[in-house]
Amino acid sequence: MEEIWRRNQKPRLIQEMYALYLTLKTDIELLHVNGHVGIEGNELADRMSILAVDQAESAFVEYQGDKDITEILAMRAG
Repeated sequence: MEEIWRRNQKPRLIQEMYALYLTLKTDIELLHVNGHVGIEGNELADRMSILAVDQAESAFVEYQGDKDITEILAMRAG
Protein backbone atom coordinates (compact mmCIF):
# COMPACT_ATOMS: atom_id res chain seq x y z
CA MET A 1 0.00 0.00 0.00
CA GLU A 2 2.84 2.42 0.79
CA GLU A 3 4.27 1.91 -2.74
CA ILE A 4 0.94 2.83 -4.35
CA TRP A 5 0.76 5.86 -2.06
CA ARG A 6 4.18 7.10 -3.15
CA ARG A 7 3.34 6.78 -6.87
CA ASN A 8 0.24 8.98 -6.65
CA GLN A 9 -0.15 12.62 -5.72
CA LYS A 10 -2.99 13.00 -3.21
CA PRO A 11 -4.71 16.08 -1.79
CA ARG A 12 -3.58 17.22 1.64
CA LEU A 13 -6.65 15.85 3.44
CA ILE A 14 -6.03 12.38 2.03
CA GLN A 15 -2.37 12.60 3.05
CA GLU A 16 -3.36 13.56 6.60
CA MET A 17 -5.90 10.74 6.77
CA TYR A 18 -3.33 8.25 5.51
CA ALA A 19 -0.76 9.44 8.07
CA LEU A 20 -3.35 8.97 10.82
CA TYR A 21 -4.15 5.50 9.48
CA LEU A 22 -0.47 4.55 9.64
CA THR A 23 -0.34 5.48 13.33
CA LEU A 24 -3.53 3.52 14.12
CA LYS A 25 -3.39 0.56 11.71
CA THR A 26 -2.39 -1.96 14.37
CA ASP A 27 -5.30 -0.88 16.60
CA ILE A 28 -8.12 -0.71 14.04
CA GLU A 29 -9.69 -2.92 11.40
CA LEU A 30 -11.08 -1.46 8.17
CA LEU A 31 -14.09 -3.25 6.73
CA HIS A 32 -16.14 -2.78 3.57
CA VAL A 33 -19.80 -2.12 4.33
CA ASN A 34 -22.42 -2.66 1.63
CA GLY A 35 -24.51 0.48 1.99
CA HIS A 36 -27.02 -0.09 -0.81
CA VAL A 37 -27.81 -3.74 -0.33
CA GLY A 38 -31.49 -4.59 -0.12
CA ILE A 39 -32.99 -1.08 0.00
CA GLU A 40 -34.75 -0.40 -3.31
CA GLY A 41 -34.20 3.40 -3.34
CA ASN A 42 -30.52 2.99 -2.55
CA GLU A 43 -30.19 0.15 -5.06
CA LEU A 44 -31.78 2.41 -7.69
CA ALA A 45 -29.38 5.26 -6.85
CA ASP A 46 -26.46 2.84 -7.14
CA ARG A 47 -27.57 1.60 -10.58
CA MET A 48 -28.20 5.16 -11.80
CA SER A 49 -24.70 6.21 -10.73
CA ILE A 50 -23.26 3.25 -12.66
CA LEU A 51 -25.34 4.22 -15.69
CA ALA A 52 -23.97 7.79 -15.50
CA VAL A 53 -20.39 6.49 -15.26
CA ASP A 54 -20.92 4.10 -18.18
CA GLN A 55 -22.27 6.99 -20.25
CA ALA A 56 -19.43 9.30 -19.10
CA GLU A 57 -22.00 11.77 -17.74
CA SER A 58 -20.40 14.33 -15.42
CA ALA A 59 -23.24 16.84 -15.09
CA PHE A 60 -26.25 16.51 -12.81
CA VAL A 61 -29.02 15.75 -15.29
CA GLU A 62 -32.46 14.22 -15.23
CA TYR A 63 -32.55 10.65 -16.56
CA GLN A 64 -34.10 10.68 -20.04
CA GLY A 65 -34.00 6.97 -20.77
CA ASP A 66 -36.95 4.68 -21.40
CA LYS A 67 -35.99 1.93 -18.92
CA ASP A 68 -38.38 1.15 -16.12
CA ILE A 69 -37.29 0.79 -12.49
CA THR A 70 -37.36 -3.02 -12.62
CA GLU A 71 -35.07 -2.99 -15.66
CA ILE A 72 -32.69 -0.48 -14.04
CA LEU A 73 -32.53 -2.54 -10.83
CA ALA A 74 -31.64 -5.58 -12.95
CA MET A 75 -28.47 -3.81 -14.17
CA ARG A 76 -25.09 -4.66 -12.64
CA ALA A 77 -24.41 -3.40 -9.12
CA GLY A 78 -21.50 -1.14 -8.20
